[in-house]
Order: sequence, then C-alpha cells, then structure tokens
Amino acid sequence: LGIEPPPRAQYLRVLLSEINRIASHLYGMGIFGVQIGMSTWYMWAFGDREVFLELADRLTGQRLTHTYSIPGGVRRDLPQNFKDYALKAVRYMEKRLKEYKAMFLDNPVVRSRLIDVGVISKSKAAEINVVGPTLRGSGVKYDVRKVHPYAAYDEIDFEIAYRDEGDCYARTLVRVEEIKQSLNIIRQVVEKIPDGPI
Repeated sequence: LGIEPPPRAQYLRVLLSEINRIASHLYGMGIFGVQIGMSTWYMWAFGDREVFLELADRLTGQRLTHTYSIPGGVRRDLPQNFKDYALKAVRYMEKRLKEYKAMFLDNPVVRSRLIDVGVISKSKAAEINVVGPTLRGSGVKYDVRKVHPYAAYDEIDFEIAYRDEGDCYARTLVRVEEIKQSLNIIRQVVEKIPDGPI
C-alpha cells in the first residue's frame, strides 16, 4: 500500500517491543514465583518491571496499552534524553539479573521445584504447537524475529535463547536469557537508530 514505515520508525517499533518483552517476562516470572512459594521473586520482578513500564510510558505516553505503532510509522519520536533513561534501565537490569541468578535460579529449593518438572520434549512441543519461550525451552531454536525478520530486527545483532531440557527450569532460563538479549537489543537501538521521519 506504499505505507511501509521509514527506518527510524522501524527501530522505534523494535525498541518498544523489547521494552514490552522485558516487562512481560518479569510479570510472568513474578506470578511464577508465587506459584512455587517464592513471594520474594514476585516482589522483585514486579518492582523491576516498573522500570520498564516507566520506560514505555516515556516513549509512548502509556504504561501498558501503547497504541504506538500506526499504519506507516509510530505515533511519536523519542523524547528528550530517552537514550540516557534507556541505558540506565539496561545497566540496572543487567545488575539485577545477576542477583536473580544468586537468589532464585541457583537456589536449591527453586531448582528442586523446576528441574525435571513439566517436561515437554522437542517433538511434543512441535506436535502440540507451543510457541515462544515454551517452544524454545524444549530445544526448538525458532524465533520469528530471526526466521522472518520484521521492523529493524534484520539490522540488530542478538541470539535466540533456547534450552534442550524441556522442563520448567529450562523455560525459566529461556525467559531470563531473553531479557538479557532484549537489554542488548535496546542498547543497540538507542545507539544506532537512524535519523529521519517517523
């Protein structure tokens, strides 16, 4: 239709997608923490999620229902000093993920509740059509951002997070690795976003 978003808008779409991915994974991990008897995980994840909801709000004017992508582009450009806020959030979360590892991921109670629990084999995952981190936690190295790149994903360097074990612990580790990859993507976007119309 001749309304393909310009390059800057493509980068901005990626930026919001990755901010949202981090917030979504933190939400899921927080709820998961409660389900396995780790209420501290809930409090940490929901507190850290606020950093990324605030970042989304700075970019779009909304914390959750962004309506940011529109036909032909995005609603608004980067606000003043957004790069500084984004990089501060990235550094903060990179530090926090190290603390998550020590507090939760290496915790013997957490490991005992997740390792070898809810195993979905690679073949079963494909058969029942699971997607996203659940699919990648079963050893299927498939991420639509790599296989069928859209927006500016073909210009961004990142790895597909996956694990072969197929259990609850593997799916959790995939989500943590995806947060790391999203932080890396955010850093790349704010550093190399092209000038131009939105």
